[in-house]
Amino acid sequence: MWGLVWVRKSGLKALTYILPDLWGPYQRGLRVLVPLGKHNFPHIGLIMGVYETPPPFPNLKPILQKLDTEPLYDEAALQFFEWLASYYMALPGDVACTILPGRVGGIADWKVSWVAELDAPVLAPKKLYLKLRNQPTFSVRRVAAQLGLRPSQVFRAVRQWFKAGQVRLEALVRQSARLPPSFLEIDPAYQNSAAFKAVWENLPEAQQALAMRILQATLRQEPLAYAHLRRTQGKALRPLLRLGLVRCVPASRYYEKLYARPLQAYTLTPAQQAALTEIKQALADQPTRPVLLYGVTASGKTFIFMELMRSYLQAGKQVLYLLPEIALTKQTLDRLRATFGEALALYHSGLSEAERFRLWKAVREDVVDVIVGTRSALFLPFLRLGLILVDEEHDPAYGQEGRAPLYQARDAAIYYARLRQIPIVLGSATPALESYFNAQQGKYAWVTLTEKALPTLPPELYTVDMRTELRAHLSMGVFSSTLVELLEEMLQQGRQAILFRNRRGYASLLLCSVCGHLWECPNCAVSLTYHKSHEVLICHYCGHRAVVPAHCPVCGSQKTNLLGVGTQRIEEQLKQFFPHARVLRMDRDTTRGSGYSAIIAAFERGEADILIGTQMVTKGLDFERVGLVGVLYADALLARQDFRAEERAYQLLVQLMGRAGRYGSQSYIVIQTFRPQHPIFQQLTLPFPVYAEAALEKRRTYGYPPYRRLIQVYLHHPHTATLETQAHQWGDLLRRARLGEVLGPVYAEPTRIRRHYRMQLLWKLPLIYDIRGVRQYLERLGEAHYRRWGRTAARLTFRVDP
Repeated sequence: MWGLVWVRKSGLKALTYILPDLWGPYQRGLRVLVPLGKHNFPHIGLIMGVYETPPPFPNLKPILQKLDTEPLYDEAALQFFEWLASYYMALPGDVACTILPGRVGGIADWKVSWVAELDAPVLAPKKLYLKLRNQPTFSVRRVAAQLGLRPSQVFRAVRQWFKAGQVRLEALVRQSARLPPSFLEIDPAYQNSAAFKAVWENLPEAQQALAMRILQATLRQEPLAYAHLRRTQGKALRPLLRLGLVRCVPASRYYEKLYARPLQAYTLTPAQQAALTEIKQALADQPTRPVLLYGVTASGKTFIFMELMRSYLQAGKQVLYLLPEIALTKQTLDRLRATFGEALALYHSGLSEAERFRLWKAVREDVVDVIVGTRSALFLPFLRLGLILVDEEHDPAYGQEGRAPLYQARDAAIYYARLRQIPIVLGSATPALESYFNAQQGKYAWVTLTEKALPTLPPELYTVDMRTELRAHLSMGVFSSTLVELLEEMLQQGRQAILFRNRRGYASLLLCSVCGHLWECPNCAVSLTYHKSHEVLICHYCGHRAVVPAHCPVCGSQKTNLLGVGTQRIEEQLKQFFPHARVLRMDRDTTRGSGYSAIIAAFERGEADILIGTQMVTKGLDFERVGLVGVLYADALLARQDFRAEERAYQLLVQLMGRAGRYGSQSYIVIQTFRPQHPIFQQLTLPFPVYAEAALEKRRTYGYPPYRRLIQVYLHHPHTATLETQAHQWGDLLRRARLGEVLGPVYAEPTRIRRHYRMQLLWKLPLIYDIRGVRQYLERLGEAHYRRWGRTAARLTFRVDP
């Protein structure tokens, strides 16, 4: 028997291995340990195909170990992973790294056994070898603990011994068993007061408190989730189960009662109720057709989502609630917990590896009902998934950047829902133009919510011409006179303000005033950003750090200028001009780990007057006392080399405008720009459909989505001459295909990242062409490219639907 395995190693194709009968049977979705490379070092992989007939490849290797007794993912998920690799032209190894994250795809420990004779030569490191040589078998972690070493130190030595053929390795991986979801209740024999009291009085204090909590929940017919209490109060719970005072009951018996009403009551407005009814009708008519909910900011889309979720949870289904940014999850999670209790979980890249594994395991064991997460939550091993919600569906954060697979989570979620034959609802105040177009074409159901949840006054919009401000010396630092005046008014009234600047750090450039030398990253073609809090220069692409120099390395001068303004510098100027204002900053530097939750919670409690931030502050946050939003350097939003730059700017500015005056009070929006005549600033007050129609017409004129399909081809190489030769050859090959318009090759922005230069081509394809055939053609060209150029070949990256 033979198996097609996706090995968890980036840059690898699918590999074929022999599946020994000894460890059978085999199924798609099982993890296996396979030998890889010259030294046959073990790696984890996922079986994606099982074959009875031998493939036409000589000298196949057998797998080393079967790691699971049942598949990690069901068939729908496996088909989704195959589609993801195919559609987005990603290598199976890269997809395997995504679907087997951290500890799921990692090895918990290694069991090591010696294969050499006792008179074998002494191996390095000698001290460790002599201590372990007389142990026939040992585990890496146990030995490390015994000897006071790090496991990585022991494993490094074991790996050398394995390459020398002196030891065998057996992987020990983390397992999880699928358990039916269950709830806790007081056993019926103890539900009368006398019987319960007789047992309860003899319990320790902690067990008494838990037993009373379970009794109250039982009597209210709102039982508590067993999995959650086992994780949080297992020490007190186990004795109650042993006594028989508390019992587990299948969750299916309780779903309808459990979610019959929200824990924290709310009432839908007539407009929200009408939108909910329309969504339910659209799903009843065509259950698998995506629904696009267009709701203006502060219209209460979240409450509609929660009502929709309740109906699916009552039926015993799981719900996946996708959000674009970690910063959004805190407030959304608070709202959902107040509605659904603890039967939900949060999954995003900001969690530690251990936290991600615990949630992955909880989903596989079927003990959570609602999963709130960013794009990677799509790859969790769902068993009962019945509804997918995509909030802020327009957001570019749904697009994966940097590491393959380069997928678009919104589009991937739509395909996944179709595979599972379940409904999907998208929501936004500023839908992506492609989504709006699909709704107008009837591919999506279109539901509108144009009334705000609370009566509010329209915000007063000030578009400030910074040219006039600077000529007349009206501004204070980076703040226009208008913004200063309104900030003072907010502070006097005890209200709050949000300031947006989409650049973190203190200054974007450090320049020698004498010779003009610019401090740049040695690995990337970008300037180093100055971070004052740590007195360090940082590259925001590769992470390179440099100490702030005392003098210029070219001319020796000590005169330097800091140019450009980041969030740190804005924070400093705020404290200078408004010394009594309490200021918080929210960007990637201040939100490591769960820092974003603390910042949002502090701002919600009114512990700060002004919040400065990058894009994190623009999306879906709801603060009652915010009366002013200021946008600094708005022109930077339009300066990107991207056909979506204006759309992104419009969406971001409209979302920002929605952060102020959400609870009925007068609010103000100040946009500081050097180009006040730009049409985008006049379009902000127009209804979204009016803006969208004009923007779509422009897309049609210039041949961009949704009227064309786009594929970007990137080439990466450390030498420009080689890169340019190969990039121009690609341009010739694509033009010869005569399948559309080819733009480029040109250098990408930035031109160099991590010591590799980058060039790109953009292939604009008419919609009539079969995209599958085009992808296959590109893959053949890619294989020929690597064969022709060999070790000097530029690395290729394809981005479908950029």
